Amino acid sequence: LGLISPNEADFENKLSLITQKLSESVDIEGIIKIGEAPNDYYYKFKSVTGINSTYKSFSHSDTGNILPLSGKKIIVSKDEAFSFIYEENIKLLKTLGAIVSYFSPLYDSKVCDDADVIILYGGYPENYADKLAVNLSMKQSIKEAHTRGVKIIAECGGFMYLTDFLIVDEKSYEMVGLIKGYAKRQKSLVRFGYVNVLNNDRLRTLKAHEFHHFDILGVSYSDEYLIENESSKETYPGIYKSDNIFAGFPHLYYLSNPEFIISIINGGHHE
Repeated sequence: LGLISPNEADFENKLSLITQKLSESVDIEGIIKIGEAPNDYYYKFKSVTGINSTYKSFSHSDTGNILPLSGKKIIVSKDEAFSFIYEENIKLLKTLGAIVSYFSPLYDSKVCDDADVIILYGGYPENYADKLAVNLSMKQSIKEAHTRGVKIIAECGGFMYLTDFLIVDEKSYEMVGLIKGYAKRQKSLVRFGYVNVLNNDRLRTLKAHEFHHFDILGVSYSDEYLIENESSKETYPGIYKSDNIFAGFPHLYYLSNPEFIISIINGGHHE
């Protein structure tokens, strides 16, 4: 369920045990024969609607125009603390013309000076709160980037990292401090499931999902956006937005509405 990373769950030994049990109890040769059989056994799955056409529609040859994120330098957090990344999102950003590279809030001393956008994805900041807290130069460089006008997009763990502090086992760790509020583990799962991020006129939606035991207390959410639970249709505020920060708990799926993420990055109004 994404609560801990594979290396923390003794994954290799568990995988070996599973492999052993499968070899003892499953007819592997029979499965291979089924896979090699004629189309009687073949189920044709419909590809995810719009993915390939989305990439194609933004190619130079089709549009004949400058790509919407052409030349944008986007740096993405990627380490043990921030490891929840949809590769399809990264592929789309590149297709839209962005130059994507990675950095580590855990190990690097600063973000690069020429970044246009910082994306802080989700992960496990609570497991590395002490290391994140003592990396003062990284936190300061993110603040300085914000002051320079660099766009910052943060989701879930990245959202928590931008707050004033993170409480883990009743101990407080100082975070970046760009968002007023603090993150603390709750007694039960706070949100779980597929959601839609809506702007206030509901004309733009972005599909996403939430899964978090932590909540951020004391934060003031924007009235420009709502989050809608896909199953219950319940709506609630959950997006923090101020000048050049867009943050919240939902893990965003850019391909569901590329124009939405373009508008967030460029600050324009794309429908």
